Amino acid sequence: MSSGCATKTCDARGPSETCEVHNAFMDSVTFPYEELPMPSRGYIEARVQYFPHAHPFLLPKGCSKCVFFVCDECVRAETSWLKDHPLDKK
Repeated sequence: MSSGCATKTCDARGPSETCEVHNAFMDSVTFPYEELPMPSRGYIEARVQYFPHAHPFLLPKGCSKCVFFVCDECVRAETSWLKDHPLDKK
């Protein structure tokens, strides 16, 4: 009998290492599972258009860790957008 914790790493990177918005190479980053509140509708709409590869706000349940592609330009765009929309913070 084995006693140990079962850890599952999910891969949510997608088919391309290039950000479709910024045409930049993305880094593969592993995030631990964490329950996060859903962001505002305005944030989600802006994310889809301007920073789709910023740090994730939704991780799959059942995974202890999840691997995503993260674009540095998306992270910068998200930071800038959040400064201009303080009431829409995640």
